[in-house]
Amino acid sequence: MSARIPRLKRFRLSGSKRVIEISPKRLEKNVISAQLKPVALTAFLSVSGLAQLKPVALTKFLPVSGSAQLIIVALTAFLSVSGQAQDSLQDAMNCTGAWAGNILCIERQLAFDTRSQVEIYYEKLSKITNPPWMSGDLEAAKTLYDEGMTLYQEQYFGDAAKKFQPALALMEELDTAFESLLENLQQEAASDLDKERFESATEKYQQILEWVPDSQEAGSGLENAQRSLEFQIIVMDANRLFNAGEVDAANQRIMEIPTGWSTKDLRQLRQNIGAFKRDRRFRELMTRGYSLMDAERWEDAGKVFMQALVESPDSTIAKEVLQEVQNQLKDQNLESLSSDLAVYAGEENWDSALNVANQIHKLTPDDKDLEEEIDLLEEKIDIELLIDEHLADVKQLPTNSKRMAVKTLLETADHERFGVRIAGKRSRLQHYYDEISTPVRVTLLSDGKTNVMIRPGSGIGQFKEIELNILPGKYVIRGRRVGYREELHQLTLLPGSDSPVIRIECDEQF
Repeated sequence: MSARIPRLKRFRLSGSKRVIEISPKRLEKNVISAQLKPVALTAFLSVSGLAQLKPVALTKFLPVSGSAQLIIVALTAFLSVSGQAQDSLQDAMNCTGAWAGNILCIERQLAFDTRSQVEIYYEKLSKITNPPWMSGDLEAAKTLYDEGMTLYQEQYFGDAAKKFQPALALMEELDTAFESLLENLQQEAASDLDKERFESATEKYQQILEWVPDSQEAGSGLENAQRSLEFQIIVMDANRLFNAGEVDAANQRIMEIPTGWSTKDLRQLRQNIGAFKRDRRFRELMTRGYSLMDAERWEDAGKVFMQALVESPDSTIAKEVLQEVQNQLKDQNLESLSSDLAVYAGEENWDSALNVANQIHKLTPDDKDLEEEIDLLEEKIDIELLIDEHLADVKQLPTNSKRMAVKTLLETADHERFGVRIAGKRSRLQHYYDEISTPVRVTLLSDGKTNVMIRPGSGIGQFKEIELNILPGKYVIRGRRVGYREELHQLTLLPGSDSPVIRIECDEQF
């Protein structure tokens, strides 16, 4: 019983636009051809169940060509109908399963991949306007690609790949050289921009944009270079104005250049304009300063010459004339201060006199006589202050330490050079000292058995009556006797007071 060959459907091979339709008559005709008898025999044995057919077994009998692929697909489809190989057709179309290692599938995939890369490179390279390579180079690659596409479309994948591969190599070479040239040109343009070679940078950025119109880096660089060319023209015009003596006009011209943009020429021009303006201001200030000197307005002249030195710090003439003005001011100031010092000294206003003397000393630090006068003024101020402090305490009872301090102060201030006012105060202090240094006679009475002592002072001993000369002040008289309570007596002696009589005895037993 012969195998029934059903009508087959249309099939599309993976990676190809070609649709294959196998009819029963066409399949039968191909199977029984003399060239394919081994294949046909194997196929029919497979249908009858006498042999197991595999794709690899088929391919070794067939040449690698488009017709061979057609027969393989047809046979695989035939086998799938018989139920012996349900997935063979799908694997053949997708080059999966047992078909994955088939040389036909390998060549088809190689051709497809190489073709895709060629198309990517060609799409990029063909868009470049006025490319840097010979026109025939890309055309030669395109010719190889077209020849390969003809073979590819006829499903001669191995032959197509042999066309695509040299086309790809040529395009890769063109692309690599182009990218290297583009990178070098970009670096050169950036270097020209940095070195202020704006015309050269403009030409190179324009060339880059001709090749790569959407290059943001080149677009930004071209804009910068063109704007710099415009600004450079302004700088050249400003230099012309400056050299013609129109300095203000030159300065106004460069004001048109926005802040942040600068070149060596612009910086130099600004320095020249600045130096010219400083020199002009210097000359104007010097002229004004001389006029003030002639009017003997020394202080105003000094301020003007100081401003002149700010404009020209190294000017020798400005330093000399300023020194002359300062000397005049110093002499004028010394004269005024000396007059004030004489007035304050005559008024015995020692604090003000000292202040003025110190000002004079700053102006004449080497004046030894002035230093001695300052020392004397300080001494007068200190002595008068001490005398005033002691005179403020005359109503207080004196102590021995106070008497010694007053005595020392009187000895120190005993000099006519301290002035009339201090002499008057010293006289009052002397009178106070005489009072607190004049003893008061005190009579002490006791029982002859009590030991008596006075503090501050010393022990007196036992007596019935004794007279003592005691300086004014506060004292404590103490009496002690064995077996009796201690007796205390507070004694206050004012200067010039009457002679008191005091009894001190211990008469109360424990």
